[in-house]
Amino acid sequence: MGIKNKRGFSLVELLAVIAILIIILAFSVPTIIKNMNDKKDVASKKVYELLEIAAKNYEIDYEVEEAMVLPISSLCDRYISCPIIDPKTNEEITGYISIGSGTYEILNEVSFTVTTRYIYYYLNTTWIQYDTRTDSATYGSS
Repeated sequence: MGIKNKRGFSLVELLAVIAILIIILAFSVPTIIKNMNDKKDVASKKVYELLEIAAKNYEIDYEVEEAMVLPISSLCDRYISCPIIDPKTNEEITGYISIGSGTYEILNEVSFTVTTRYIYYYLNTTWIQYDTRTDSATYGSS
């Protein structure tokens, strides 16, 4: 009797190849996911840098000298294209941005109190006191 032609692979050979592939995937998938998340973090930072540049351009165009709070939507079209999407969360960036103080802060909510002379804006951990008589603002942290 002669040697038969062997066709295909045996079950043991197939299981060995599948086991090797599973081991390779077990080590590579977490690295790939981490790299994707790192890229989203970098892209998100770039989006916020673009928002800051848009706010600086607004500040220059309108000669803003005092601290003020500006809706992010007011930067749309002329300074940045909208909607502005955060790549990390895939959500639209809305809210307000504080400008005119040399620092820029994105704010989700702005609350304010009005008195006969002052308007107080409370922004996360910062505040702005706007004097309606002298048309000036004071900016600080709490």
